[in-house]
Amino acid sequence: MAYLSSISSRIRSTLSGQDGIALLMVLVVITILTTLVVSFTDTTQKHLKVTQYYKNKLQAYWAAQSGIQAAVAMLRMTAVQGAPNFDGATSAWHFESDAYQEVVPIMLANILCESSTIEPALLLNDPRRGGTDLNLGRYPEAAPILDENRKLSLFHLINGQGTPQEQTNDARFYLLQYLLQFLLYESDFTQEEEQEAGFSLGIEEETRITIDQAYDLAGYLVDWMDTDNNQSTEFNPETAEQSCPADGLPYEAKNGRLDSASEIGLVCGFRQLPSSTIELLTRHLTAYNLETNINTATLPVLHALCAAPPEGDGVNEEFSQQVLELLHYDSEDTVPTVIENATDYDNPLADAGLGSGLIGQLEDNTGIQSSYFQIAVYGVVTNMNTMTDLARSRLQMDLQRDGQNLILHYYRED
Repeated sequence: MAYLSSISSRIRSTLSGQDGIALLMVLVVITILTTLVVSFTDTTQKHLKVTQYYKNKLQAYWAAQSGIQAAVAMLRMTAVQGAPNFDGATSAWHFESDAYQEVVPIMLANILCESSTIEPALLLNDPRRGGTDLNLGRYPEAAPILDENRKLSLFHLINGQGTPQEQTNDARFYLLQYLLQFLLYESDFTQEEEQEAGFSLGIEEETRITIDQAYDLAGYLVDWMDTDNNQSTEFNPETAEQSCPADGLPYEAKNGRLDSASEIGLVCGFRQLPSSTIELLTRHLTAYNLETNINTATLPVLHALCAAPPEGDGVNEEFSQQVLELLHYDSEDTVPTVIENATDYDNPLADAGLGSGLIGQLEDNTGIQSSYFQIAVYGVVTNMNTMTDLARSRLQMDLQRDGQNLILHYYRED
Protein backbone atom coordinates (compact mmCIF):
# COMPACT_ATOMS: atom_id res chain seq x y z
CA MET A 1 0.00 0.00 0.00
CA ALA A 2 2.85 2.39 0.81
CA TYR A 3 4.31 1.64 -2.61
CA LEU A 4 1.02 2.51 -4.37
CA SER A 5 0.69 5.67 -2.29
CA SER A 6 4.18 6.77 -3.39
CA ILE A 7 3.33 6.24 -7.08
CA SER A 8 0.09 8.21 -6.69
CA SER A 9 1.95 11.06 -5.05
CA ARG A 10 4.48 11.20 -7.92
CA ILE A 11 1.70 11.24 -10.54
CA ARG A 12 -0.07 14.11 -8.77
CA SER A 13 3.20 16.04 -8.56
CA THR A 14 3.88 15.57 -12.28
CA LEU A 15 0.37 16.59 -13.25
CA SER A 16 0.62 19.63 -11.01
CA GLY A 17 3.77 20.77 -12.89
CA GLN A 18 2.09 20.25 -16.23
CA ASP A 19 -0.82 22.43 -15.11
CA GLY A 20 1.66 25.31 -14.66
CA ILE A 21 3.20 24.79 -18.08
CA ALA A 22 -0.23 24.64 -19.70
CA LEU A 23 -1.23 27.90 -18.02
CA LEU A 24 1.95 29.55 -19.19
CA MET A 25 1.37 28.33 -22.74
CA VAL A 26 -2.19 29.66 -22.65
CA LEU A 27 -0.93 33.08 -21.53
CA VAL A 28 1.70 33.13 -24.30
CA VAL A 29 -0.89 32.19 -26.93
CA ILE A 30 -3.30 34.86 -25.63
CA THR A 31 -0.51 37.46 -25.72
CA ILE A 32 0.44 36.57 -29.31
CA LEU A 33 -3.19 36.63 -30.42
CA THR A 34 -3.73 39.98 -28.71
CA THR A 35 -0.65 41.43 -30.40
CA LEU A 36 -1.81 40.14 -33.76
CA VAL A 37 -5.28 41.56 -33.25
CA VAL A 38 -3.88 44.97 -32.19
CA SER A 39 -1.43 44.98 -35.11
CA PHE A 40 -4.14 43.94 -37.54
CA THR A 41 -6.49 46.62 -36.21
CA ASP A 42 -3.76 49.29 -36.42
CA THR A 43 -2.87 48.24 -39.97
CA THR A 44 -6.52 48.24 -40.93
CA GLN A 45 -6.97 51.75 -39.50
CA LYS A 46 -3.92 52.98 -41.40
CA HIS A 47 -5.19 51.44 -44.60
CA LEU A 48 -8.56 53.06 -44.03
CA LYS A 49 -6.91 56.45 -43.49
CA VAL A 50 -4.75 56.05 -46.61
CA THR A 51 -7.78 54.93 -48.59
CA GLN A 52 -9.78 57.91 -47.30
CA TYR A 53 -6.91 60.27 -48.17
CA TYR A 54 -6.68 58.98 -51.72
CA LYS A 55 -10.46 59.14 -52.00
CA ASN A 56 -10.40 62.78 -50.89
CA LYS A 57 -7.44 63.54 -53.17
CA LEU A 58 -9.21 61.95 -56.13
CA GLN A 59 -12.37 63.85 -55.32
CA ALA A 60 -10.37 67.10 -55.14
CA TYR A 61 -8.72 66.28 -58.47
CA TRP A 62 -12.03 65.81 -60.26
CA ALA A 63 -13.38 68.96 -58.65
CA ALA A 64 -10.37 70.82 -60.09
CA GLN A 65 -10.96 69.16 -63.45
CA SER A 66 -14.51 70.47 -63.48
CA GLY A 67 -13.24 73.99 -62.77
CA ILE A 68 -10.64 73.72 -65.53
CA GLN A 69 -13.23 72.49 -68.02
CA ALA A 70 -15.62 75.29 -67.05
CA ALA A 71 -12.87 77.85 -67.66
CA VAL A 72 -11.95 76.23 -70.99
CA ALA A 73 -15.62 76.32 -71.97
CA MET A 74 -15.69 80.05 -71.19
CA LEU A 75 -12.73 80.69 -73.49
CA ARG A 76 -14.14 78.43 -76.19
CA MET A 77 -17.57 80.06 -75.95
CA THR A 78 -15.99 83.49 -76.37
CA ALA A 79 -14.19 82.30 -79.50
CA VAL A 80 -17.21 80.54 -81.02
CA GLN A 81 -19.60 83.42 -80.43
CA GLY A 82 -17.28 85.80 -82.24
CA ALA A 83 -15.43 87.91 -79.71
CA PRO A 84 -14.57 91.47 -80.74
CA ASN A 85 -11.10 92.06 -82.13
CA PHE A 86 -9.92 93.45 -78.83
CA ASP A 87 -9.68 91.94 -75.35
CA GLY A 88 -10.01 93.83 -72.13
CA ALA A 89 -12.57 94.82 -69.59
CA THR A 90 -15.45 93.68 -71.81
CA SER A 91 -14.23 90.08 -72.34
CA ALA A 92 -15.88 87.31 -70.35
CA TRP A 93 -12.57 85.72 -69.36
CA HIS A 94 -11.16 88.95 -67.90
CA PHE A 95 -11.56 89.18 -64.11
CA GLU A 96 -12.74 92.82 -64.28
CA SER A 97 -15.48 92.38 -66.85
CA ASP A 98 -19.22 92.37 -66.12
CA ALA A 99 -19.60 88.93 -67.70
CA TYR A 100 -16.82 87.52 -65.54
CA GLN A 101 -18.29 89.07 -62.40
CA GLU A 102 -21.61 87.38 -63.15
CA VAL A 103 -20.43 83.97 -64.36
CA VAL A 104 -17.26 83.07 -62.48
CA PRO A 105 -18.59 83.40 -58.90
CA ILE A 106 -21.36 80.98 -59.87
CA MET A 107 -18.80 78.66 -61.44
CA LEU A 108 -16.62 78.74 -58.32
CA ALA A 109 -19.59 78.26 -56.02
CA ASN A 110 -20.68 75.15 -57.90
CA ILE A 111 -20.89 72.35 -55.34
CA LEU A 112 -20.09 69.09 -57.06
CA CYS A 113 -21.08 67.12 -54.00
CA GLU A 114 -21.56 67.84 -50.34
CA SER A 115 -17.90 68.62 -49.55
CA SER A 116 -16.29 69.67 -52.87
CA THR A 117 -15.59 73.25 -53.93
CA ILE A 118 -13.47 75.08 -56.51
CA GLU A 119 -11.12 77.99 -55.81
CA PRO A 120 -9.06 80.24 -58.14
CA ALA A 121 -5.33 79.52 -58.06
CA LEU A 122 -3.67 82.38 -59.98
CA LEU A 123 -2.52 85.06 -57.54
CA LEU A 124 -2.82 88.69 -58.59
CA ASN A 125 -1.12 90.49 -55.71
CA ASP A 126 2.31 90.36 -54.11
CA PRO A 127 1.79 88.88 -50.61
CA ARG A 128 5.30 89.87 -49.46
CA ARG A 129 4.56 93.58 -49.68
CA GLY A 130 1.00 93.68 -48.50
CA GLY A 131 -0.61 93.21 -51.87
CA THR A 132 -0.88 95.63 -54.76
CA ASP A 133 -3.08 98.61 -53.89
CA LEU A 134 -3.98 99.90 -57.34
CA ASN A 135 -6.99 101.87 -56.15
CA LEU A 136 -9.01 99.89 -58.66
CA GLY A 137 -12.31 98.08 -58.31
CA ARG A 138 -12.98 94.42 -59.13
CA TYR A 139 -9.47 93.34 -58.25
CA PRO A 140 -9.64 89.95 -56.47
CA GLU A 141 -6.77 88.24 -54.69
CA ALA A 142 -6.75 85.42 -57.24
CA ALA A 143 -8.44 84.41 -60.49
CA PRO A 144 -8.95 81.13 -62.37
CA ILE A 145 -8.16 82.75 -65.77
CA LEU A 146 -5.37 85.20 -66.64
CA ASP A 147 -4.09 86.27 -70.01
CA GLU A 148 -0.37 85.94 -70.58
CA ASN A 149 -0.62 88.96 -72.87
CA ARG A 150 -0.77 91.22 -69.83
CA LYS A 151 2.96 90.48 -69.43
CA LEU A 152 6.18 91.48 -71.21
CA SER A 153 7.49 88.76 -73.52
CA LEU A 154 11.15 87.71 -73.25
CA PHE A 155 10.87 85.82 -76.52
CA HIS A 156 11.70 88.97 -78.48
CA LEU A 157 14.79 89.88 -76.44
CA ILE A 158 17.04 88.32 -79.12
CA ASN A 159 16.45 88.93 -82.83
CA GLY A 160 17.53 86.34 -85.39
CA GLN A 161 18.55 83.86 -82.73
CA GLY A 162 21.10 81.33 -83.94
CA THR A 163 21.84 83.16 -87.19
CA PRO A 164 24.99 85.15 -88.11
CA GLN A 165 22.84 88.31 -87.87
CA GLU A 166 21.74 87.61 -84.29
CA GLN A 167 21.59 90.68 -82.07
CA THR A 168 19.93 92.01 -78.96
CA ASN A 169 16.59 93.74 -79.44
CA ASP A 170 17.51 97.16 -77.99
CA ALA A 171 13.94 98.31 -77.45
CA ARG A 172 12.97 95.08 -75.67
CA PHE A 173 16.14 95.28 -73.56
CA TYR A 174 15.24 98.74 -72.25
CA LEU A 175 11.69 97.61 -71.46
CA LEU A 176 13.07 94.66 -69.49
CA GLN A 177 15.56 96.90 -67.71
CA TYR A 178 12.91 99.32 -66.45
CA LEU A 179 10.52 96.50 -65.54
CA LEU A 180 13.20 94.89 -63.34
CA GLN A 181 14.04 98.24 -61.77
CA PHE A 182 10.37 98.73 -60.90
CA LEU A 183 9.84 95.24 -59.44
CA LEU A 184 13.06 94.42 -57.56
CA TYR A 185 14.22 95.82 -54.22
CA GLU A 186 17.60 95.86 -52.54
CA SER A 187 16.18 93.59 -49.84
CA ASP A 188 15.47 90.88 -52.43
CA PHE A 189 19.23 90.38 -52.77
CA THR A 190 19.96 90.26 -49.04
CA GLN A 191 17.44 87.74 -47.74
CA GLU A 192 19.81 84.78 -48.09
CA GLU A 193 22.71 86.77 -46.60
CA GLU A 194 20.53 87.83 -43.67
CA GLN A 195 19.52 84.23 -43.00
CA GLU A 196 23.17 83.17 -42.95
CA ALA A 197 24.22 86.10 -40.76
CA GLY A 198 21.28 85.72 -38.39
CA PHE A 199 20.52 89.46 -38.31
CA SER A 200 19.19 92.19 -40.57
CA LEU A 201 21.64 94.02 -42.79
CA GLY A 202 19.56 97.17 -42.48
CA ILE A 203 18.42 97.56 -46.09
CA GLU A 204 14.97 99.09 -46.37
CA GLU A 205 12.47 97.05 -48.38
CA GLU A 206 11.09 100.10 -50.21
CA THR A 207 14.51 100.87 -51.73
CA ARG A 208 14.38 99.77 -55.34
CA ILE A 209 17.45 98.59 -57.17
CA THR A 210 19.19 101.17 -59.33
CA ILE A 211 18.70 101.39 -63.07
CA ASP A 212 22.35 100.32 -63.47
CA GLN A 213 21.72 97.17 -61.42
CA ALA A 214 18.68 96.44 -63.59
CA TYR A 215 20.88 96.97 -66.66
CA ASP A 216 23.28 94.27 -65.45
CA LEU A 217 20.44 91.83 -64.72
CA ALA A 218 18.90 92.37 -68.16
CA GLY A 219 22.35 91.78 -69.65
CA TYR A 220 22.66 88.44 -67.85
CA LEU A 221 19.33 87.40 -69.40
CA VAL A 222 20.66 88.35 -72.81
CA ASP A 223 23.78 86.27 -72.16
CA TRP A 224 21.66 83.31 -71.04
CA MET A 225 19.59 83.35 -74.22
CA ASP A 226 21.96 84.47 -76.98
CA THR A 227 24.64 82.47 -78.83
CA ASP A 228 28.15 83.30 -79.97
CA ASN A 229 26.62 85.00 -83.02
CA ASN A 230 25.30 87.97 -81.04
CA GLN A 231 26.68 91.15 -82.52
CA SER A 232 25.30 93.48 -79.80
CA THR A 233 28.29 93.40 -77.46
CA GLU A 234 26.94 96.42 -75.54
CA PHE A 235 24.20 94.34 -73.92
CA ASN A 236 26.09 91.04 -73.79
CA PRO A 237 28.30 90.50 -70.69
CA GLU A 238 30.50 87.72 -72.06
CA THR A 239 32.23 87.47 -68.67
CA ALA A 240 29.17 85.60 -67.41
CA GLU A 241 29.74 82.67 -69.76
CA GLN A 242 32.22 80.86 -67.48
CA SER A 243 31.51 82.27 -64.03
CA CYS A 244 28.77 84.48 -62.64
CA PRO A 245 30.08 87.96 -61.68
CA ALA A 246 27.26 88.32 -59.17
CA ASP A 247 28.57 85.50 -56.95
CA GLY A 248 31.83 84.33 -58.57
CA LEU A 249 30.58 80.74 -58.79
CA PRO A 250 30.89 78.47 -61.86
CA TYR A 251 28.21 79.18 -64.40
CA GLU A 252 27.20 78.05 -67.85
CA ALA A 253 24.70 79.97 -69.95
CA LYS A 254 21.98 78.09 -71.80
CA ASN A 255 22.49 79.91 -75.13
CA GLY A 256 18.89 79.29 -76.11
CA ARG A 257 15.39 80.63 -75.59
CA LEU A 258 13.60 80.24 -72.27
CA ASP A 259 11.33 77.21 -71.96
CA SER A 260 9.32 79.06 -69.31
CA ALA A 261 9.58 82.35 -67.44
CA SER A 262 10.47 80.41 -64.26
CA GLU A 263 13.79 79.52 -65.90
CA ILE A 264 15.11 82.98 -65.03
CA GLY A 265 15.73 81.55 -61.55
CA LEU A 266 18.75 79.76 -63.07
CA VAL A 267 20.26 82.89 -64.63
CA CYS A 268 23.27 84.71 -63.20
CA GLY A 269 22.14 87.54 -60.93
CA PHE A 270 18.67 86.02 -60.57
CA ARG A 271 19.72 82.73 -58.98
CA GLN A 272 20.61 84.68 -55.83
CA LEU A 273 16.97 85.77 -55.46
CA PRO A 274 14.46 83.89 -53.26
CA SER A 275 11.85 81.76 -55.02
CA SER A 276 9.08 84.17 -53.97
CA THR A 277 10.79 86.97 -55.91
CA ILE A 278 11.19 84.76 -58.99
CA GLU A 279 7.49 83.89 -58.74
CA LEU A 280 6.69 87.61 -58.59
CA LEU A 281 8.74 88.26 -61.74
CA THR A 282 6.87 85.53 -63.62
CA ARG A 283 3.62 87.42 -63.02
CA HIS A 284 4.91 90.13 -65.33
CA LEU A 285 7.28 88.27 -67.67
CA THR A 286 6.47 85.48 -70.11
CA ALA A 287 8.52 83.25 -72.40
CA TYR A 288 5.72 82.91 -74.97
CA ASN A 289 5.97 84.63 -78.34
CA LEU A 290 3.28 87.23 -77.85
CA GLU A 291 2.50 90.93 -77.92
CA THR A 292 1.57 92.78 -74.73
CA ASN A 293 -2.12 93.70 -74.63
CA ILE A 294 -2.35 97.39 -73.77
CA ASN A 295 -5.87 96.87 -72.36
CA THR A 296 -4.79 94.31 -69.75
CA ALA A 297 -1.09 95.10 -69.12
CA THR A 298 0.01 95.08 -65.48
CA LEU A 299 1.22 98.24 -63.76
CA PRO A 300 4.94 97.20 -63.81
CA VAL A 301 4.69 96.46 -67.55
CA LEU A 302 3.00 99.82 -68.18
CA HIS A 303 5.69 101.48 -66.12
CA ALA A 304 8.38 99.90 -68.29
CA LEU A 305 6.53 101.00 -71.43
CA CYS A 306 6.25 104.56 -70.18
CA ALA A 307 9.68 104.88 -68.56
CA ALA A 308 11.96 103.26 -71.13
CA PRO A 309 13.81 105.53 -73.61
CA PRO A 310 13.12 107.77 -75.37
CA GLU A 311 10.41 109.06 -73.03
CA GLY A 312 11.39 108.57 -69.41
CA ASP A 313 14.15 108.12 -66.88
CA GLY A 314 12.76 105.11 -65.00
CA VAL A 315 11.57 107.16 -62.03
CA ASN A 316 8.37 108.99 -62.97
CA GLU A 317 5.42 106.64 -62.49
CA GLU A 318 2.68 109.17 -63.15
CA PHE A 319 2.11 108.22 -66.80
CA SER A 320 1.84 104.47 -66.17
CA GLN A 321 -0.62 105.06 -63.34
CA GLN A 322 -2.74 107.26 -65.64
CA VAL A 323 -2.83 104.59 -68.35
CA LEU A 324 -3.73 101.91 -65.80
CA GLU A 325 -6.60 103.93 -64.35
CA LEU A 326 -7.84 104.77 -67.83
CA LEU A 327 -7.99 101.15 -69.04
CA HIS A 328 -9.19 99.45 -65.83
CA TYR A 329 -12.18 99.83 -63.54
CA ASP A 330 -11.56 102.51 -60.95
CA SER A 331 -12.70 102.42 -57.32
CA GLU A 332 -16.17 103.70 -58.36
CA ASP A 333 -16.51 100.89 -60.95
CA THR A 334 -16.77 103.37 -63.80
CA VAL A 335 -16.61 101.49 -67.10
CA PRO A 336 -13.02 101.85 -68.36
CA THR A 337 -11.84 103.00 -71.74
CA VAL A 338 -10.91 100.25 -74.19
CA ILE A 339 -8.49 100.77 -77.07
CA GLU A 340 -10.35 99.04 -79.87
CA ASN A 341 -8.30 99.94 -82.93
CA ALA A 342 -4.65 99.02 -83.34
CA THR A 343 -4.01 102.27 -85.21
CA ASP A 344 -5.99 104.56 -82.92
CA TYR A 345 -4.24 104.98 -79.58
CA ASP A 346 -4.45 108.77 -79.72
CA ASN A 347 -8.07 109.38 -78.75
CA PRO A 348 -8.06 107.82 -75.26
CA LEU A 349 -4.39 108.36 -74.40
CA ALA A 350 -4.06 111.95 -75.64
CA ASP A 351 -7.17 112.87 -73.65
CA ALA A 352 -5.40 111.51 -70.58
CA GLY A 353 -2.55 113.95 -71.11
CA LEU A 354 0.08 111.65 -72.65
CA GLY A 355 2.41 113.15 -75.20
CA SER A 356 2.64 112.00 -78.81
CA GLY A 357 6.08 110.45 -78.27
CA LEU A 358 4.87 108.28 -75.41
CA ILE A 359 1.69 107.33 -77.26
CA GLY A 360 3.78 106.26 -80.23
CA GLN A 361 5.99 104.15 -77.97
CA LEU A 362 2.95 102.41 -76.49
CA GLU A 363 1.56 101.81 -79.96
CA ASP A 364 4.86 100.35 -81.19
CA ASN A 365 5.27 97.95 -78.26
CA THR A 366 1.72 96.76 -77.53
CA GLY A 367 -1.36 95.29 -79.20
CA ILE A 368 -5.07 95.03 -78.39
CA GLN A 369 -5.63 91.27 -78.36
CA SER A 370 -4.98 88.42 -75.96
CA SER A 371 -4.35 84.95 -77.30
CA TYR A 372 -2.39 83.13 -74.54
CA PHE A 373 -4.11 82.22 -71.30
CA GLN A 374 -3.28 80.61 -67.99
CA ILE A 375 -6.03 78.59 -66.33
CA ALA A 376 -5.49 77.25 -62.82
CA VAL A 377 -7.91 76.16 -60.08
CA TYR A 378 -7.89 74.31 -56.79
CA GLY A 379 -10.26 71.46 -56.14
CA VAL A 380 -10.93 71.36 -52.40
CA VAL A 381 -12.56 68.69 -50.21
CA THR A 382 -13.68 70.04 -46.84
CA ASN A 383 -14.80 68.43 -43.61
CA MET A 384 -18.17 70.11 -43.26
CA ASN A 385 -18.23 69.58 -39.48
CA THR A 386 -14.88 71.17 -38.66
CA MET A 387 -14.60 73.25 -41.87
CA THR A 388 -11.02 72.07 -42.39
CA ASP A 389 -9.52 71.08 -45.71
CA LEU A 390 -9.12 67.32 -46.16
CA ALA A 391 -7.44 67.49 -49.58
CA ARG A 392 -6.40 69.99 -52.25
CA SER A 393 -5.54 69.44 -55.88
CA ARG A 394 -4.19 72.17 -58.20
CA LEU A 395 -4.47 71.94 -61.98
CA GLN A 396 -2.98 74.39 -64.47
CA MET A 397 -3.15 74.66 -68.25
CA ASP A 398 -1.60 77.22 -70.59
CA LEU A 399 -3.68 77.63 -73.74
CA GLN A 400 -3.34 79.57 -76.97
CA ARG A 401 -6.50 80.69 -78.69
CA ASP A 402 -6.25 80.29 -82.46
CA GLY A 403 -9.59 81.30 -83.93
CA GLN A 404 -12.10 78.84 -82.52
CA ASN A 405 -9.38 76.38 -81.50
CA LEU A 406 -7.48 76.17 -78.23
CA ILE A 407 -3.91 74.83 -78.36
CA LEU A 408 -2.44 73.32 -75.18
CA HIS A 409 1.12 74.46 -74.40
CA TYR A 410 1.53 73.44 -70.76
CA TYR A 411 -0.18 71.13 -68.26
CA ARG A 412 0.57 70.62 -64.59
CA GLU A 413 -1.15 68.98 -61.65
CA ASP A 414 -0.19 69.06 -57.97
